[in-house]
Amino acid sequence: MSHYTYLCSLLAVIGLLVITDGRYKLAFFANWRQTAKVLGTAMLFFLAWDSLGVRLKIFYPDNSAYALHVMVLPGVPVEEGLFLFLFTYLTLLLWRGCVHLRLAQ
Repeated sequence: MSHYTYLCSLLAVIGLLVITDGRYKLAFFANWRQTAKVLGTAMLFFLAWDSLGVRLKIFYPDNSAYALHVMVLPGVPVEEGLFLFLFTYLTLLLWRGCVHLRLAQ
């Protein structure tokens, strides 16, 4: 069961971000097409970066007991893809939140 711990943690935090987004209408709930384009572009960039890093032996696949070891790309586990999504989505929400607060003043 411990190999699902990291995956479940990532999904829980992403779920909380979606709830926050829905509450304040910052990204997907404000303009889902633009948000999907931004997140998709960032994900492609970060996954390509990770894949290149693995090929150049800069990054090494993790042998953690908390990971599933299901690869999205060679050497890039599914949890890494979810972490990159979480990172990008959180950054987008923070940016949009700051802009929203600035406009409210």
